[in-house]
Order: sequence, then C-alpha cells, then structure tokens
Amino acid sequence: MPPSSLPPSLWQRLALPVEGTPPPVHTLPYSPKLLAHLGDAVFEVLVRERCLATLPQASSKEQHAFCVARCCAEAQVALLEAWQPTLNEEELELVRRARNSSVRKGSRANQADYRGSTAFEALVGYCYLFAPQRLAWLSQALAAVAN
Repeated sequence: MPPSSLPPSLWQRLALPVEGTPPPVHTLPYSPKLLAHLGDAVFEVLVRERCLATLPQASSKEQHAFCVARCCAEAQVALLEAWQPTLNEEELELVRRARNSSVRKGSRANQADYRGSTAFEALVGYCYLFAPQRLAWLSQALAAVAN
C-alpha cells in the first residue's frame, strides 16, 4: 500500500481539536491501573508508527528491537522524567496516584522502574481519553528519543 493511501496515523488523529477540559483526576471513572492498561497499548502504537516512519526498510527484527528499546520500563521512566517539568497539576496528581498504586513487579524491571512505567502509562491513557492534543504535544518528545 503506497504511503499516500494510508489512513491518518494516531499521531495525526491526536492533533484534531477537542472541546472542553479534561476531568479532574479525583473524579475519573477509571483507576490508574486501567488508565495504565490503555496507555500501554496507545504508547505501543505510537512507537510502532514512529518506527515505521523512521525505519521503513528495516527488517522486522530491527523494528522489533527499536520498539522494545522504547517500550521497556526504563525507557518509559526516562521519558516521564523528561516530561515531568511540563506536566500540569492534574497530570502530576495522576502520576503520583499511579506510581503509588499496588502493582506487581515486572519480570525484567526493578520495582521503582515498574512503578514509574505504570505512572507513565497511566498518564498516556489519561491524555488519550481526555486530552489528546496534550498527548500529541507530549509525544513530540518521543521523536527526539526515537532517533
């Protein structure tokens, strides 16, 4: 399928205008764990789209390595730390709540990184549902990390 006939990417759809303001974190109908579950999937799609744009001729093994390196707990924690100064009060509260939620330790990451990646994924899930333009703005940092 030629690139000109591809549907709009998730990156492009995130840039569409949205009316209203995101709800306060303490009134959300979803737990930080559920937001993290969604955020994990959204972030994976964003990384895979970035991979296709960056390495269109790479082998599937190279593309897989690209994605794994950016979706691991350590990389997500680094990205969250880079985003931290730009987060608003609601986002910081969500990150705090998600980091403090009880989560099982991942098999490859230490507990601190696993909690940090859960917080990152919860933030991505929250922004995806309630502030997609904010997610698009924050995700521009991924372009710098992705190369």
